Amino acid sequence: MPRALPHVAALALALTAAVAHATPAPYDKVDAVFGKKSQTLPGNVYKYSWPRSDLRVTVNGTPIAPGLALGSWAAFTPIKDQSWVMGDLVLLQSEVGPVIEKLQASNFEITGVHNHLMNEMPRVMYVHYMGRGDPEQLATSLKSALQERPPTDPHSADNHPTSSWRNKPARVGHGNSVGAWAQRQAKWPGLCDFGSPRGNRSCR
Repeated sequence: MPRALPHVAALALALTAAVAHATPAPYDKVDAVFGKKSQTLPGNVYKYSWPRSDLRVTVNGTPIAPGLALGSWAAFTPIKDQSWVMGDLVLLQSEVGPVIEKLQASNFEITGVHNHLMNEMPRVMYVHYMGRGDPEQLATSLKSALQERPPTDPHSADNHPTSSWRNKPARVGHGNSVGAWAQRQAKWPGLCDFGSPRGNRSCR
């Protein structure tokens, strides 16, 4: 009988590995929608980031690296029988209205619209949002909303560092981390990235 124990243990390990291989990660479908893998954070949180590398933004004439202050992101986590997503979108003023309208049509809540920079050109706004439901559907709706942004023309007045945004009216709508860090370092040398999630509180 004792001789059979190693065989039983080996069989158990093989079955465990097979089940783990057959079971998809919690947000594989979200990965497929966004076309990228998430950054896994403590507390069962899966974060996706999109620095606005299509924009040329300056503050008092100094160019701003997209990974420094122009990062849109979405963080998903399962809560009870559904998923929650929260995040921040970096938008030009001309993009704010169409994106917010599309998000609200998909039952997202807009929790804040404000600026993170001062004296920047062109004017950049930050839209904070929250959604609840099926993670794949949330990701699809978010991606669809971002497609409402007009194509960015590097020569347009809305995206030229030497042009003024002051005459443009705002359109406001109604009603794995080490790898990601290495990629940002390669793209923007000298950029240091620090994160400190508030882990002393929990949602129920």
